[in-house]
Amino acid sequence: MNVENIYTIIKEKRSSIIILVIFFFLLGGFLIYYFYFRIDESELNKLASKIQENKVVNKYISGVSFFREETEDVITYKGIKSYQYTLSSLAENDFEKTTVKEKYIVFMEIAKIIKEESGSTLIKCGYKKYCDVSQVQSYIMEGETNSYSFDMNTNEITHSYINDKGLYLSEKLSSAGIPNKSNGTNTSNNTSPRLEVVEKSGNIDGNYIYVTGAIKNISDISYTFVEIKVSYFDDSGNILDTDSTYLNSSDPLMPNERKSFSLMTQMVGQKYTKYKIQVVNYNVD
Repeated sequence: MNVENIYTIIKEKRSSIIILVIFFFLLGGFLIYYFYFRIDESELNKLASKIQENKVVNKYISGVSFFREETEDVITYKGIKSYQYTLSSLAENDFEKTTVKEKYIVFMEIAKIIKEESGSTLIKCGYKKYCDVSQVQSYIMEGETNSYSFDMNTNEITHSYINDKGLYLSEKLSSAGIPNKSNGTNTSNNTSPRLEVVEKSGNIDGNYIYVTGAIKNISDISYTFVEIKVSYFDDSGNILDTDSTYLNSSDPLMPNERKSFSLMTQMVGQKYTKYKIQVVNYNVD
C-alpha cells in the first residue's frame, strides 16, 4: 500500500467522522428542542377528544380543538412558563335557541372536564411549561360572525354577533340562578347550605400548591353548581390569594352524597402556608 492510498483512506475516514459528528450534533439539538423547548400539545389533544365524547357537550358542540393565543404575552415565573390557550369549537344552530342556563350547563361541563384533568385551567405541556386554557369559544355553524365565549375565570358568557345594521356587537349574558364570580352573587336560596368539608389536604410542589378535599351534603335537598373557594394565608394569617373551582355542574349532589374536588394554584411571591376551604355558591336543585 503506497502513501497515496493511505492518504485517501485517512481522508475518507475523516469525512465519515465529520459526517457522524454533524449528525449527532443535529440529533442532540433536535432532542434538546423536543424535550425542553417544544410546547407539547399531546395532553390538550387528548383533552379535546374527551370533551368531544361527553354527551352533554356533543349534543350541541363539535370540532373541539385548542389553539394558542399568539398575541398574548408568555407569563414566566421562576423559570416556569405559562402560555394562553383558547378552546375553539363549532356549535349547532340549535345551540343559539337554548336558554342562557342551558348554554351555561354546556360550558360548565367543558370547564369541569378540563379542571378534572389538572385541578385548574393549567395543563402541563412540556418541560416547565403550562398551557392556560382561559377561554372557551363556540362559533355558530352558520358563520364565524356569530359566537359565544365562556371565560373560565369569571364564568361569564359573552355573545358576539353582527346586527342587521352590520355593526359588530358583544354582550354579556346573565340569568337568575347562575353563579357569577365577577359580581359576588351568592345563591338562589337565602338559607345557608348544609354542605360540609369532610376531607382536606394541601401539598406544595415547587411553585404550586395542590388542595384536595371532599364535600358532603348533610341536608335533605340536592345542590347543583356548588362552587368551592380556597383562601390562602401566610403564617401571620394575612390573606395572600384566592382560587375557586366547581364541585359539580348540573349533576346534583344528592342528600348524604359526598364528592371530591382538587385545585392547583400557582403561588406568587412566597409560600402559601395556610388555607381555608369554603362553599361560596350553589343552586338548590
